[in-house]
Amino acid sequence: AIVLCVPALVLVAYSGRLIYRFHDSHSTLVEGERAGIYVKPDEAVMLDDVVSYIRQNSEPDEAVAALPYFPMALFLADRMGPHRSAYIVWPFPEIPDRDQAIVDAMEAKQTDVVIYNFTQFYSFDPVWEHAPILFEYLVDNFEIDRVFSTLTWVQPPAALRRQEPDSGPPGLGLIAPDTAGLSLRIEEPGGPPRPVPPEARSIYLREMLWPFRPVIALRASAGGRKT
Repeated sequence: AIVLCVPALVLVAYSGRLIYRFHDSHSTLVEGERAGIYVKPDEAVMLDDVVSYIRQNSEPDEAVAALPYFPMALFLADRMGPHRSAYIVWPFPEIPDRDQAIVDAMEAKQTDVVIYNFTQFYSFDPVWEHAPILFEYLVDNFEIDRVFSTLTWVQPPAALRRQEPDSGPPGLGLIAPDTAGLSLRIEEPGGPPRPVPPEARSIYLREMLWPFRPVIALRASAGGRKT
C-alpha cells in the first residue's frame, strides 16, 4: 500500500504545482455579466478591448461572428453567433455544406461584425483550405476595421466590418492575363539565376486571398535569395 501511495502523492504534488504556476501567470480577472475568466495581464487588456468593441458595434439581439474560433469573446460580450457551426470552424465539417450554412445565416441575420482570430491551432490546416467558401465570403464582404494588440498571442485578432459593394478604389491587377506563361527564376548571391519549372510555379508564385484582400503570394527564400 505504501508503494502505491508514493506515486499518487508525487502526482498530487506535481498537479498542485502546475495549478499554482498557472494561477500565478493567469492572475488577471476579466469579468463578464455571466462569468469571468483569469488570464494573463496582457491578454486581459486585449479581451477588454474586444468585448468593448463588440458591445459598441452591435445590439444585444444582433448576431456577431467570431471566426474561425474565438467563442470566449462572444461569451464575455454576451452575444450569439450567427450559426451553431460558426463558434468553431473545424477542419472536418460536422454538417453537410457547413460553410454555405454559415454564410447563409450571416446574410439572413445581416451579421455586420466579425471578430477574426488569426492565431490558429498548430494541428489545423489554414482556414482558406478547409473552409474556402466561408473564407472567400469574408474576403468579398468584409474589411479589417481594427487590430487588437497583444504580446502573448502569435497573431493578434482583428475586427472586421461589412463593406459596401464597390466602396473602395478599383483594384490594380498584379498578374496580367498575358503573363501566366512567363518564366520564373530564383536569384541567389554567388550563383546564376535558377529557373523554376512550370510544375513548381504555384509553390513560389500564385494568387490567393489574404487577409481579406486578393494578393500575390510570393514565397520567401532563405539565405538572401529572391524569387
